[in-house]
Amino acid sequence: MERAESKASRGGKNRRVQVRRRAAVEWTPERRATFLDHLSATCNVVASAAAAGMWPGPCYALRRRDPAFAEQWSAALQAGYDHLEAKLLAWALGDDAYVPADPDTVVPEFDADAALKLLAQRNRLAARFGSGGGVGANAGPRYVRVPIEEVEAALLHKLDMMAKQLESAT
Repeated sequence: MERAESKASRGGKNRRVQVRRRAAVEWTPERRATFLDHLSATCNVVASAAAAGMWPGPCYALRRRDPAFAEQWSAALQAGYDHLEAKLLAWALGDDAYVPADPDTVVPEFDADAALKLLAQRNRLAARFGSGGGVGANAGPRYVRVPIEEVEAALLHKLDMMAKQLESAT
């Protein structure tokens, strides 16, 4: 990964000024495109950052401060999961010649076990936090409103079951 170096100075409160080098990595449109293309093909942030010549930390930082990039990130991940599901379906049907619709898409080495684990993890998270992602999405569990009559019926049924258990225990 390339790193351009620049100088940063620190000082204040009667301290000596210290000049130190820091890595200055800029997000160019090409790096963004490379990162997002690779992310949509692999669903792997670390590998996508490396493909763009970045470390994962700046990628997450940009996602936090740039809502447009966060939306692009979510869309790229969704496309990656769609590709992964299509590849798994083709693999399950015995067709190893799956080719994505976009010829420029990076196709990584396929590992069915890893793909199944990744999709299972995504499904668990979607069930727990909802399927929405990105900026402003509700991070809590989704609740469904149920009519009070259904709640009362369920409670009465449960109480009846508990009463029967008590009768049979005595």
